[in-house]
Amino acid sequence: TAYHMYPAIIAVFWTKFRAMHAFLDRTPVGVFLVPDCHILHVHCGWTIFVDGVLHTIFHVTRYGLQHNLNLLITNTSGMTGLIAIISTLIIVLPMGLEYFRESFGYELRKCAHYLFWVFCLAMTFHAPYQALPKGGYCAIVFPLLLVLYGLDTLYVKLFMSEMIGTVDYNVLPS
Repeated sequence: TAYHMYPAIIAVFWTKFRAMHAFLDRTPVGVFLVPDCHILHVHCGWTIFVDGVLHTIFHVTRYGLQHNLNLLITNTSGMTGLIAIISTLIIVLPMGLEYFRESFGYELRKCAHYLFWVFCLAMTFHAPYQALPKGGYCAIVFPLLLVLYGLDTLYVKLFMSEMIGTVDYNVLPS
């Protein structure tokens, strides 16, 4: 199992809960929050990437040694695992490696980052809920993260955004 990945996955989402951070920053809890969530987001993203690649390598190796590589396309866990690791590669590599940053514009790299929805949906069905308590947490954790992220983003769009008609920039003397 990959229980060690859950803290990084939860933290990578936590760093993007803008409304929640804005609320907590106005409470005493704000003293304990990470001041620069982007650094934490990047660190957790790389942790998920490395753990996901290792997890995939060990499963593919095991399937190969058992002559069961067909499970990658005939089994729900295999198919969702492939979808998850491919989406992880597309999410992380363009943002994290210099080669991709030079080859692709920011807009395209940012757009690729939205494959986290595909990643989360694949992970939702990766381990069956019936595997609890030894597994099956994916079916609980990932839908919950998607709902919380969706609600947080909706709140930001509806109540924390403003349309600015004309922007006038002035250089200050200091």
